[in-house]
Amino acid sequence: MWRFWLAVVGFGILIGCNSIVSPSTDVVVSRASVPPQAWAWGERVDLGSNAKTVVITYPNGSQSFTLDQSHLFDIPAPPSDTEAIGTQGSVSLEMYNTPPTLFEQKSYTQRGILSVKYANGPKMTYTPYGSVVNGQISFLASIALSQSCQNFYTQVTNRLNLANISGFTILAEDNFSVTIPSVSLLCYGTVNVGLQGTSSALTRLQTALSSLSGYVPVLGGQGFITDKNTVSNLLQKGGGGAWAYDPTCVEIPGKLDPYGNMGFGLINTTKLRTDLNLNSTTLTGAGVNVIIIGGGVGASDTFSCLPGYPFKLHDTHALSLIQTIAPNISYQTFTACNSSGTCKGSELGKALMQVLQANPSTPNIINMSLGSPLPNNIMYSLLDLLRVRHNMPVFASGGNARRAPAQYPASYSSGVAAPGQPSLANVISVASLGWKTSSGGYEIAAFNTRANADVFAFGVDLCPTSVLGNRCSSLLPTPGDLGITGSSFSAPIQVGLAALLIQQKGRVPTDLHACIRNNRKTDLKTGIQYGALTNQACP
Repeated sequence: MWRFWLAVVGFGILIGCNSIVSPSTDVVVSRASVPPQAWAWGERVDLGSNAKTVVITYPNGSQSFTLDQSHLFDIPAPPSDTEAIGTQGSVSLEMYNTPPTLFEQKSYTQRGILSVKYANGPKMTYTPYGSVVNGQISFLASIALSQSCQNFYTQVTNRLNLANISGFTILAEDNFSVTIPSVSLLCYGTVNVGLQGTSSALTRLQTALSSLSGYVPVLGGQGFITDKNTVSNLLQKGGGGAWAYDPTCVEIPGKLDPYGNMGFGLINTTKLRTDLNLNSTTLTGAGVNVIIIGGGVGASDTFSCLPGYPFKLHDTHALSLIQTIAPNISYQTFTACNSSGTCKGSELGKALMQVLQANPSTPNIINMSLGSPLPNNIMYSLLDLLRVRHNMPVFASGGNARRAPAQYPASYSSGVAAPGQPSLANVISVASLGWKTSSGGYEIAAFNTRANADVFAFGVDLCPTSVLGNRCSSLLPTPGDLGITGSSFSAPIQVGLAALLIQQKGRVPTDLHACIRNNRKTDLKTGIQYGALTNQACP
């Protein structure tokens, strides 16, 4: 997950600059009804009747919009990330554990500045952050088993129509429901907000749901949860927070130099297993099921030093790494991201609900090598339900945006969660180490999202079986031999180790965090600790 965004973990479409466009009549703008820091790229906002023009300034130009009488404005998709990667370097543990400074956070968030000119008043400046699906919000409701989600959706639609807002409808393709046996039905829906801002739509949706969904079991509280339909990414070269990176030939020596004095060395499967203390173990991960949620598995790597990464390769490589460590696991895959590597919150929610509905007879582990700088209430609740119902651990990539303050779902582990949401005991965040040829030891990769990991795992220039003959034709330092890089690939290494620890224990440990802390190895050259099989206690 080198540039995963969304990979980190990054989301977007490169915005054209120096153009002037007029939104169509179903697009709108109004004085900010929510704090500017709550706006996201892609969001529909109501700027107020006095708003006349909007200018978005990017590092490489600007884009101007003239508003119509509706005063609604669709913030464009996020611009390409402007952070220069530079030569792959490393950072000290002290530097890694220092949260981003205000300057660094501004560097990350202010890739585009939105200015609104009002007819009677000063120009207002806002900084969108993260990314959402334009004009969409989502909800998750808990209703009695005797009811029907389809009837519930109809009731919600009727309530929303009472607000007399054109186009406020539930999207048929995004409805999804599961039964939690002996407990309740969970009904997931995505709503088109129509001719209103996201903030107003959320308020109206919450009002409608509060009159219909008072059923508390499973979700607790008021029986429903709402949020913007956020966007995560698997591996996108620009746009928001996390990536796996597929370089061009020109970029290889300048940015991923695997053999220069500042570069990292390749890690093949032999070195991987040796350094994880796996050569003498009889553990194979048998009896453990791994669930991979992301872009799907099944493509073959035909890396030819050209841009255009096939996104199914992302999870194909993740699975290959897991099986290098725990060859006898069983596995399932859930595709929640599209062919461009973009993962809608609604698709991730549906994948988690399918996992939640199952009643596994063997221990399960989830791998989520994806992410977003925005938290999501619905994802949080589903991850928590997986903890309560199945004690199911979730390993998430920590992110590859060094200046970003957080990466979700990984940050739900480290306590960088949204206000009012404590960290989740079943979420484990993993950041990347690389083999530094200059020091002869493992060092923390500089691209990691800072202060955002429970454990470090190898994640730079890896050569699992899935890339041999293409990216890793040999271990000789040639420009074509890059391996795969990013915290997307650190997470599955820790998943493989967890499968061995669970097999050894016979169940998911009561305190998986403590189990992982106990099973770390210290690099004698650098003093950095990383996950390994050390046969220490698992509570």
